[in-house]
Amino acid sequence: MYSIRISPAEEHPEVVVRFRQEICRVIGIAASDCNTQPLNCATYLFVERDRDPVGMVELFFYDQRFATYADAMYARTADLSALAPMHELAHVRSVIVDPPYRGTRAFLFLTAAMILGARRMGARYLTAATGVGNHEILALHRNAGMTSLGRFDDDGSSFALS
Repeated sequence: MYSIRISPAEEHPEVVVRFRQEICRVIGIAASDCNTQPLNCATYLFVERDRDPVGMVELFFYDQRFATYADAMYARTADLSALAPMHELAHVRSVIVDPPYRGTRAFLFLTAAMILGARRMGARYLTAATGVGNHEILALHRNAGMTSLGRFDDDGSSFALS
């Protein structure tokens, strides 16, 4: 049986780091070059199987991380203020499910909980970014009904924002 748990970063930092390291591995970035530490402003949703975390969503509201939209690297792609005020726009930084649970209901439960949870916390819209060459994740964004908002560069890499 699966369950969903909402947690602040400080509750299980080692689990967040493990999932963030796996994300870096999957997208081809050395963990040493990737910020794997939990964000103190983020909300974490874990899908658990028999009380063991098998997947995670990490999201934050723009106003929790940035003073203004101009401070957000994601705003280099589009006028995010036209979508919603900062306190109504959330960014999904991480979505991951352990390999044995990919393609199972665990992923569906986790993403449904993400959407419902974000909505209940006040989000009108969600954004997500990935490398422009990460076609698998970009396809997931499209399949989820997300709209491409454009591209931005950060630390010499190009990213797509949906």
